[in-house]
Parts: sequence; structure tokens; C-alpha cells
Amino acid sequence: KCDYIYVLGISMGALLAMHLSTLFPVHGVISAAPVLEFNKPFKVHVLNRLLCRIVKYRRKKYEITSGQKNFYGYNKWPLIGLDEVRKLSNYIYRDVISNITCPCLLIHSKNDYTSVFNNHKILRNKLKANDVDSLIVNQSPHNIFDCDLEKELIHKAIIDFIIETSVPS
Repeated sequence: KCDYIYVLGISMGALLAMHLSTLFPVHGVISAAPVLEFNKPFKVHVLNRLLCRIVKYRRKKYEITSGQKNFYGYNKWPLIGLDEVRKLSNYIYRDVISNITCPCLLIHSKNDYTSVFNNHKILRNKLKANDVDSLIVNQSPHNIFDCDLEKELIHKAIIDFIIETSVPS
């Protein structure tokens, strides 16, 4: 048995965490680098949508940013998966964000080229929750939780958020 339950996610996981926060009685949601608006909207909303069943993959370019010691994941992106993220993103934007009522911590990096910074602004403007905190970092890439440059700051903000919001009113 838990006294407090939080959901946390990064990128697509942030979208799923937001969705879960409207389905279950969670005490807070921590959303890091969600992708609501894509940095190349025509490619994602039009080209990929039309071609993802023909062109199955796109090779990744391994770009390790300064401060990042590890790179992990696939060596290519499944384009049908990107189309599913696009659909989820549209659903979260249209039907979920305005229904989130629990406390929220939004984490975003100005150096994230996958989730453009405007995604943070979209969330701030559309959320109806009363308790919304933000942490904006400047150097971390999209894998914001384990970039060595700012992970201590990010982890501390998450711990502080959970402590502050789990204190009985």
C-alpha cells in the first residue's frame, strides 16, 4: 500500500504519464520533455503519416552532446512508431492536458532538439491544475534524466516536488 503515487515520464513516457494522471488517483505528475509540437511538423504530420508503411525506418545520426557519457537505443527509428507518437500527442493535446488536476512538475531543456521548447509553453498555457511547477535547464539534450551536465539539479527538483506535494494539507 502506498500513501502517495506519482507518475513520471520522459518524451512519449511523459505523454503516457499525463494520460495516467487523468485515469487514476495519482498525487502528482512529472512530465519531462513531452513532444506535443514536433520540430519538423510537415515531415511528421504529412510525409511520415503517408509513407511510414512504405519506408519502415530512418537511420539515426549518433550525436552525443557535451556532457553525455552514454548513448543507448536503437540505431534507427521505426517510422510507424513515430506515427503512433504523433497520434498520441494529438490525443493528449486535444483531450487530456486540460483535464489534469493533480500537481505537476514540468521539466524541459532549452537544448532539446527533439522536444522543442514551445512544448513547455503549450503545457503551461493549457494545464488547468492549480499547482504547476517548472524546471527549465539549459544544457541537457532530450535524454534529460541522465545527461551528466544537469542531472543532479533535475533529480533534486523531482525529489523536492514529491516532498512538497506529499505533505498533508
